[in-house]
Amino acid sequence: MLEVEHLEAWYGEGQALHDVSLRVRTGEVATLVGRNGAGKTTTLRCIMGMHRNIRGRIALDGVDLTRLSPQRIARLGVGYVQDDRGIYGSLSVLEHLLLPPAVSEHAWTLEKIFEVFPILRERARYPGTRLSGGEQQMLAIARVLRMGARLLLLDEPTEGLAPTLIHRIGEIIQDIKAHRLTVLLVEQNLRFATTVADRHHLIADGRTVEDLANEEVVRREHQLLEYLGV
Repeated sequence: MLEVEHLEAWYGEGQALHDVSLRVRTGEVATLVGRNGAGKTTTLRCIMGMHRNIRGRIALDGVDLTRLSPQRIARLGVGYVQDDRGIYGSLSVLEHLLLPPAVSEHAWTLEKIFEVFPILRERARYPGTRLSGGEQQMLAIARVLRMGARLLLLDEPTEGLAPTLIHRIGEIIQDIKAHRLTVLLVEQNLRFATTVADRHHLIADGRTVEDLANEEVVRREHQLLEYLGV
């Protein structure tokens, strides 16, 4: 579904990505795993069209995304949940869900959203910033599902969350996968990643260095944790 080939990216004259290549199949949960500063978030921003100073090829179902705007990429079915979640204090939970347009036939109805995220039904009238960190993360994910995203880019969805909420985010990712949606997940928590992902792409110094099946990561977990410094 998603192909990234020999991606390079710059911030000014500093090169952040040197050679990132990966493939994510339809219905798969794949991760980008690496130390802080390895280039994981920059890779997501490039896929979403939010970082323009790049070389290489990015394609979704064979459609070249490399020079498309973020708006056009979103309408093709890519949803990006940034690490800051993008929740507004001036909007209620319900307004967050109704704000973005449904861009495809894959858009989830409000009823379906509330079935998967019952806490959002309970909090529908709450201002977004009154939600807990975990609830805000659920709202951010629900918002792109409401738009009709087929490919979700999730940047550190478990960061700063309590273990019970991390477990709930894992259940939500599994729910998304059960609906045949595709996820590319940036995650520092390797143990969490192995509970939800099919494949893992290791990034170091702006390069993909290994592409591993989940079983291999579980087998080499201690070695990889030491390598990643996490």
